[in-house]
Amino acid sequence: MVFCNKFFTWQKSACNRPLLLLLLNLNGAYSQLINLQEALDRIMTNRTTIVVAHRLSTLKNSDMIAVIHRGNVIEKGSHSELLNLNGAYSQLINLQEGNLESEKKSTADQDKPEDTADSQTKSDQCLSTEGPSNFLSPSKSFCLTTTVINTKEPQQQYEVPFHLLAYLSKPEMPMLLLGSIFSFFNGFVFPVFGVLLSCTIQTFYEPPDRFRRESRFWSLMFATLRLVSLMCAIGKYYFFAVAVSQLIKRFRSTLFQKVLNMEIEWFDEAQNSSSAIGVRLSMDAAAIRGLVGDASSPLVMNVTSVLVALAFALEADWRLALIVVALFPLLGINLWASMKLTKRFNADANVMHAEASQVANDAVRNIKTVASFCAEDKVTKLYRNKCEGTRMAGIRQGVVMGAAIGLSFFILFSAYAIIFYSRGRFVNDGKTTFADVFRVSACGIYLALKRNNFVLSRTYLRHVLMWHIPHRVFFVLRVSALLVSESSALAPDTANAKASTNSIFESQR
Repeated sequence: MVFCNKFFTWQKSACNRPLLLLLLNLNGAYSQLINLQEALDRIMTNRTTIVVAHRLSTLKNSDMIAVIHRGNVIEKGSHSELLNLNGAYSQLINLQEGNLESEKKSTADQDKPEDTADSQTKSDQCLSTEGPSNFLSPSKSFCLTTTVINTKEPQQQYEVPFHLLAYLSKPEMPMLLLGSIFSFFNGFVFPVFGVLLSCTIQTFYEPPDRFRRESRFWSLMFATLRLVSLMCAIGKYYFFAVAVSQLIKRFRSTLFQKVLNMEIEWFDEAQNSSSAIGVRLSMDAAAIRGLVGDASSPLVMNVTSVLVALAFALEADWRLALIVVALFPLLGINLWASMKLTKRFNADANVMHAEASQVANDAVRNIKTVASFCAEDKVTKLYRNKCEGTRMAGIRQGVVMGAAIGLSFFILFSAYAIIFYSRGRFVNDGKTTFADVFRVSACGIYLALKRNNFVLSRTYLRHVLMWHIPHRVFFVLRVSALLVSESSALAPDTANAKASTNSIFESQR
C-alpha cells in the first residue's frame, strides 16, 4: 500500500473512535516523518493501543512496554522503569544508540571507507546477562543484531542414511532397474572391443584370401558391437534421467511444502533466508542427480567391466593374471592421483575466482558508496590481490603436478617392465602361447585413445605389430584398473551431492 493510502486508512480508523487500536508501527522512511508520528500519538490517546514497533524510539511515550523473547514476556513496564532495570530493554536501547553513532561517524569520515564495514560489524554484539536483573541465567549469553536476539546453539549437521534415500526412490525403482540393466550390458563393451580388435590385428598375418574373408566378418562384428553399445547407452541415460527428474521434482515439491509450513522464527535464521531457500530448491535438489544417476550408472558399468576383464585374463593365463593383479593397485593409484590433483586445483581455483567475483559484484552493486568514498583504487587493488592468489596457486600447482606426473610415469613404466619380463619368460618356457595372450592386446590401444594419450597408443600399436609382445592379461586388467580409478576420482562430486542431500533432509526435519 502506498503512503497516501496508509494515511487515509489511519484517518478512517481514528474517525470510527475504536476502543482498541492495533498499530503496526512505521519503518523505513515513513518513521522519520515527525508530523506523522505526532498525529499517531494524538490518535493513540484515551484508548488502548497495541503497537508492534520496528524502532525503539517510538516506544518512549508508551504507558507500558513488553519485551517478548521466544514467545515469553521477559520484561514489562514503562520506558524509565525498564531502563532502571538494566535488562534486555536497556541493552537494546544502548545497542541502537551505538549503531546510530557509528553510522554518523562513518558518513562523516570520507577518508576511511572501511569505517562503513566497521560500523556494520559493530552492530553485531554479544551482550552478557550477568546480574540479578537479567532475564536469562548467568551462565548464558545472547547475541544481538540490532533488535534480533539469538540464543540458539549451532546444530550438528544431519547425516542422511542411504537406506532412507533408497526408500524415497522407491516409486522410481522400475526406471532405475531398467537403467542398471542397460548399464550392465554396456559394461561388456570395453573388454569385448579389445578382444575383437586384437583378433582383427591377428588377421594381418593370415593369407590374402583368408585375410579378406575374416576382415569382412570382423567388420560386421564391430558394427554389431557399436549398435549394441549405442542402444545400451541410450537406454541407460534415458531411464536414469527419467528416474532422477521425477525424484528431483518430488523432492522440490516436498521441500517447498515444508517451507510453507515453517514457523516465522525459522525464517529469522541466516541459513533460512530467501536466497538460501532458493538454492536448496534449485541446486541442492538437483545435486541428488550425483547420488542417484551420475554415480549409480558408472558404478554398475565399471563393476561389470572389471568382472568381465578378470574373466578374460584368468581364462587366458592365470599365472600372468595373478602377477598383474598384484600390480593392480599401482595402476589404479597412478591415474587416481593424477585426476585427484587436477580436481583439487580446479576446486581451489574456483574458490579463489568466486572471492574475486564477489569483490567485483559488491563493488558494482554499491557503486554509489564506492564513488562517494573515492574507494575505486582500493577496490581495484583488492580485486587484483584476489586474482594474484589464483595465479600463484596455479604456479605452485604446476610444480606439484609436474613432480607427481613424473613419479606417476615412473611407477607406470616400472609396472610395464615387470609385466613384460614375466610374459616373456612364460612364452620362452612354453607355459603359454602367442595366440592365447595376443587376442586382447588392443584393449590398451582403445584405452589410450579414450584417455587422449595418442603417444602411448602408437607405442602399444608398434609393440603389437612389430615385436608381437603377448600382453593379453596386462591390458585386460589395465582396463579394469583405469575404470575403477576413474570412478574413485569422482568421489568429490559424490561428496558434494551427499552434502546437498543432507541439507535438504535437514530442512524437512
